[in-house]
Amino acid sequence: MKIIASHLAAERPVFNFILTTSTHFPFFRNEVRRPDVVTVSPNDDLVRRYANGVRYATASAAAYVKALRKLDPDALILLLGDHSPPLGATAFTTSERAGGLQRFETPMIIFDGRRGIVPIGRVAHFSLSAFIADRITQGRHCRERDCAYKSDQSSRPIMGGSFVFRRQGEGSAFCPKADRSPKCEGVLRTSMAHMLRLFSLMGIGGDS
Repeated sequence: MKIIASHLAAERPVFNFILTTSTHFPFFRNEVRRPDVVTVSPNDDLVRRYANGVRYATASAAAYVKALRKLDPDALILLLGDHSPPLGATAFTTSERAGGLQRFETPMIIFDGRRGIVPIGRVAHFSLSAFIADRITQGRHCRERDCAYKSDQSSRPIMGGSFVFRRQGEGSAFCPKADRSPKCEGVLRTSMAHMLRLFSLMGIGGDS
């Protein structure tokens, strides 16, 4: 908060990014400093660690948002998850039942300054660049090109290529960068175009 406060005092815009890992597999945390407060039944060690990790991460996020909104009532705050948890063959399994793109779509929460929460719905984290570009351009970005977060298929860029997910159906496909087949070439081009467009809107590099 001190870094953010110093930027605000100097009237400089600041982008602050926080990544939590306690709710990502294998859900480890310091259980001496943060003991269990949630119990699960039937007992499952993985589910227990996940449930308590979510509890602590949620409490920390709520405290951070509260402090930030007090410091800067006009702050734009975005909260987004990674994917549903791979909890294996238990009664609590979610990611194994939700196939394709659905397993990566998590609720997005946006606090738009003094206007409060903006209802968005569920968005995959790898569709965030297209989502932001579309919002910045008042919808023009997705009118001019196929937007991942609005379609039945989405791609996730990673080193070496892109994963392709469908909203309906199980599994995924992988398109390596070296694959120049019609199917993969279009996926890779669309995937990178969203990133380049966002960089352009932010003043990084040239227009795409």
